Amino acid sequence: MTMPQVRMIKKYYVMPVGAFFREFFCMILPAMRSSLGSASVTKTLTQTPIGSNSFPARPQQLPPWLTFQQIITNDVESTWHLVISIILYVIVCLCLYRWIFRPLTPTLRSQRFPKRHRRVLLVSAHPDDECMFFGPTILSLCRREDCQVYLLCLSIGDHEQKGNVRREELFRSCQLLKMRPENVTIMNVTELPDDPGAEWKVSTIARQIEQMIGALDIQALITFDRDGVSQHPNHSAIYYAASSLCLTGTMPNNCKFYTIESTNLLRKYMSVLDLPITLLLSRNWFVLRWRDRRIIVRAMNEHQSQLLWFRKLYILFSRNVEVKARLGSDENFNRCVEIAKKICSSEGEIIKQHDVFYNAANGRLKLRFLENSPSQLVSYFRPDTEAAKLSCFKILSVTEPELLDTILTESIGVRGVVKKVRTLFWYNNTRIHLDKVENLGNFFELEVCLAPEQSVEEGSKIANELVEIFKIEEKDLLAGAYLDQILQK
Repeated sequence: MTMPQVRMIKKYYVMPVGAFFREFFCMILPAMRSSLGSASVTKTLTQTPIGSNSFPARPQQLPPWLTFQQIITNDVESTWHLVISIILYVIVCLCLYRWIFRPLTPTLRSQRFPKRHRRVLLVSAHPDDECMFFGPTILSLCRREDCQVYLLCLSIGDHEQKGNVRREELFRSCQLLKMRPENVTIMNVTELPDDPGAEWKVSTIARQIEQMIGALDIQALITFDRDGVSQHPNHSAIYYAASSLCLTGTMPNNCKFYTIESTNLLRKYMSVLDLPITLLLSRNWFVLRWRDRRIIVRAMNEHQSQLLWFRKLYILFSRNVEVKARLGSDENFNRCVEIAKKICSSEGEIIKQHDVFYNAANGRLKLRFLENSPSQLVSYFRPDTEAAKLSCFKILSVTEPELLDTILTESIGVRGVVKKVRTLFWYNNTRIHLDKVENLGNFFELEVCLAPEQSVEEGSKIANELVEIFKIEEKDLLAGAYLDQILQK
């Protein structure tokens, strides 16, 4: 790389953000034009003698591999410019993401929304909209002590005759998002069926919204924009209904109307790389820390009846720092349950699990049967040590566990079975498991879910602090899995 290019890199590193983007696009566009234009370059040789009346000889093209080599040679400088620009853009995005959560930056904050709005109403069309589209907004506003957040869901999600199930899923999701159950209203109106092919009446929606605004003295209304974020016609109908209230003067003067911005497909999945664009183009925003993103994911997972299509294709990769210990007596088990209830401010969730372990060539492989939830195929790698340890795992939700169990049993064989009743608590990003394992006893387990930017040392520190809170003695720590304990009997 030549010296002028080195100086240019230093220039980009210290320049203001606005100047960076101007230079960034000025660099990318010529590079792209150069790459596209040179793709048609071919070397030709004319063989027409002077004074001859014959037609020129047909141009001779180089072989494809020589043409490709020539393109690469001619465009190496433009390619380097493009690569350097992309790297610098990623660095700027990551720096901005860390920067906006620092209290020393009043101009760039993780959230920008008028604090004068203390009674906010969000209007959604279906159960699961609250976490798919409004999750960061709800979670951020509910954390404000001076703000009351209300949700109006205009249908019970009865498209597949599962309205009662989806109603309960909605309440559980809102609870994870820190929203009070009494602040959630679900409508079941004949004129507003959960059907993409049905046209929702704008007047009916406007009447429902108007009643809620008046009854709750709402100061800010938040819903979808004209494109409905996901192009769903029911979402767009809500926007037109809210807009009609503004146009007719029915909306109170002290109530402001906000919409969630629809973006193109690329921006939807850019994650943190979309942050500079959001900060430049949006007037209001909510940005979550990575650990808070896990809360949104957990809220989305409460909508099990609507995640089947997604779970067939989705495999979750993650890392945990784990601790496992034997509790012994029921008295010690109940003591830990009470500690967990106190620090988590929750009664916990009772889960009955039936794990079938198979003869895996590497690591451990198990099929987990769950009541009232899709079963899971889990592959994980974890060292057998008593101290806090890193566990790398992959989870695949399956809808036909019995068939999969038959296939795996016939192909690689069963190593063992573990049945347990688990009481699950969430403490920030840590799963606390209090397990009663059949034919084995009572156990305590921690799973510190590491964010991508967190190190194993950070996870181990969190785990060790919780071990002290629960007063787990070192002699009770275990190295292997429950199955290892059963097989040793």
